[in-house]
Amino acid sequence: MTTTQQSDSPKPDDGICANATWSRNGTTVAGGTDQGSELNQLLYPYGLFIDKNQAIYVADTENHRIVKWDRGASIGQLVAGGNDEGEDANQFHKPTDVVVDKDGIMYISDTGNSRLQKWHPNAKSGETIIEEFFVFGVAQDEEGSIYLSSEIKYEVRKWRTGETVGQLITSELSFPRLLFVDRNQSVYIADANNHRVIKVDNGSTQITIVAAGS
Repeated sequence: MTTTQQSDSPKPDDGICANATWSRNGTTVAGGTDQGSELNQLLYPYGLFIDKNQAIYVADTENHRIVKWDRGASIGQLVAGGNDEGEDANQFHKPTDVVVDKDGIMYISDTGNSRLQKWHPNAKSGETIIEEFFVFGVAQDEEGSIYLSSEIKYEVRKWRTGETVGQLITSELSFPRLLFVDRNQSVYIADANNHRVIKVDNGSTQITIVAAGS
């Protein structure tokens, strides 16, 4: 596998105007009322997902739950977990990421239990669909394939629907955390211990460093 340093700014492919600007001041959209376990609080949240209605799903890691915050809401809704730390089907052990598909099905990286959980809308418990991968980050492409990072195995893999063994995307990593898949199925990975963000294009084995890494 080869590694390249990206020198030119890529042509935007995210639907955002190339000349877009952002406010210098952020707005709190979830939590912000000190740490805690109430539904208006979070405790060391990690990954999040924003659906087409701009609702935010948060992996509330140390509360062992997934909380949904509708746009403009001052309090969240418990949508998965929240039954203390554990390994039962209705529990999590430090979930770190979540993605939601077009049918409202949640795929949750239950990191402390080394599994990926699938939760249907309004379900009271989840189904384990991938085990023993030490999953941290989860993403999904437009075809429904699931991408997982493993900070213990130092790799990212892709699972198409029905597959039991994922396709290796890259293993040139050190504690990969969260990831993102764009509309071209290029995978962006937060390669934590290498202090960089990398990109692997669809069908390629070449790593491109897109942030830091010098």
